[in-house]
Parts: sequence; C-alpha cells; structure tokens
Amino acid sequence: MLRLIAVVLIAMATLTAWCTRSLWRAEDAAPQEVARIPPSETLTSVFGDTLCRRPLDAETVKWDSRPFTTSELHAALALGPEGKRVGAVRQVYLKVLLRDPFPGDCEGLRQWVERDLPVDEIERRLAMSPEAQRVGQVRDVFVKTVGRDPAGWDTASLRYWVESGLPPGEIGARLSSQRPLVGVYYFTWYKSIQGQWGNGATFVGPNAPKPSIGWYESEDPKVMDAHIRQMVDAGVDFVVVNLGPETPWNWANAHAFFGRLKGQPLKAVIMLDDLYMRCPRSRRAGSTR
Repeated sequence: MLRLIAVVLIAMATLTAWCTRSLWRAEDAAPQEVARIPPSETLTSVFGDTLCRRPLDAETVKWDSRPFTTSELHAALALGPEGKRVGAVRQVYLKVLLRDPFPGDCEGLRQWVERDLPVDEIERRLAMSPEAQRVGQVRDVFVKTVGRDPAGWDTASLRYWVESGLPPGEIGARLSSQRPLVGVYYFTWYKSIQGQWGNGATFVGPNAPKPSIGWYESEDPKVMDAHIRQMVDAGVDFVVVNLGPETPWNWANAHAFFGRLKGQPLKAVIMLDDLYMRCPRSRRAGSTR
C-alpha cells in the first residue's frame, strides 16, 4: 500500500513539473503584452507619432479614462525615458541613413529602442549596415558628378537615388544629364492709370528703366504672347503667376494668360498673393483651372 502511494506521489510530482514547464514555455513564447482594450483614435495617433507604437492596455486605461489634450499627451510621452530614447534613435537614423523611420519603419526603430545598447553603439552598427553603405555610395556619386553633397539640403533627391536600385555608374550618368529647372514670377496686373504705370497700388517712376516692350498693359494678348516668347527663348521651364484674390481684373488676366500658353512648352502655376491680409476665397475662384 505504501509503495502504491509513493508511486502515485511521484507521478503527481512529475505531472506538476511537466505542466509548470509547459506554462513557462508558453509564457516565454508569448509576446510581452497583447493589447486587449481598444484605444481611442486620438490616443493611437499620438502614440504612433511620438513613440512609433500602439498604446498598451495600462496606457489606454490611464489616458482614455480621463480628458486629455494631444499636446499634453505628446509632451508626457516625449519627455519620458522611452520618448527620449525613441528621439535619440530617430536622430541616429536621420544622421546615418538620412531618412526618418517615422512612420514607415517603426518595426526597425523599435528593435533598436528596445535593445540594451547605448546610442553611439546603435549609430556604429547602423553605419555598418548595407543601407548606410548604399547611402555613402550615392553621396559620393553626387559629389563626383555635380560637385555637391546632397545630405541635409537635398535629402529627398539622395533618398530617391538610394532607393532606385540603380548602380552608382548609372546614377552618375543620369545626374550628368540633368539640369535644374528654371522658373520666374509673372505679374498680370500692370497698366496705366492716369498717366502712371504700375499695379494700382504702387507706380514706377518716369525715370525708371523701361521694359523691353515699353510701358505695357498686362491684359493685352499681344503683350502676353511677347512675354511667353521671351521666356521660352530664355529657356525658362515654368512661370509662377501672381494672383491677388480680391482683384477681379487680375483673375481675368490670369485666365487669359493661361489660355495663351496652349501649345507652348512653358508650364505655369498660380500663387495667391495677399494671403496674410485676406481670405484666399474669391467669387471667381471656383472658375479657375
């Protein structure tokens, strides 16, 4: 009888040990925390913009259970230890890879944030990555081909070529064939008013240098054609048409100017002037194209 009891106790101890071991294994295999409480849209957005992750359950309860402002939440997250760590790693990305990991590479960013490595070590390892080597190659191509380093002021172009997948030689050939686009401002408001030439608000003095075609009227189609021909002959790529939102005759001249561009290689866009003083809406705004 005693022998039977001993066998049963041993079996129970073995079963308990096996179950405990299985539970530990399951715990090890599971993620650290799975969010079960759906956070608000605002909370999710601020967490994503600040920490590049979704809020955990405890954080959802803490913030969504009371009123908060986005600025308050952003400051609390950014100034905390995790926020400072995220900001430091983010700056390493911008320095080494010349790209912002927000929001497209949160997974890569978070891996570095959660590893127990100092920031300078993260920078050293990122600098050894294939992407960093590719960035360095493309920067060298820019320097050798066009005589300038695009890092910092023309990062968008640099990243475009980094992600193009083209070999450095092909990138250099394409950069060599490029030229910068040239644009000019164009004002359609000049006319003579009571013997003075100007835009209605300011006037050009009688001794000022005259335009090559003389004191002109901006609304004259022949004047528009002459200006378009001059810009095309000078190699101008695009023209920025200045437009005052509260000047109906300026709208009419701009419409006419765009009409004269048909069949011409010159491109044009509109720049609304006086926005710091007046609403950009106009009764004629809906008719522009």
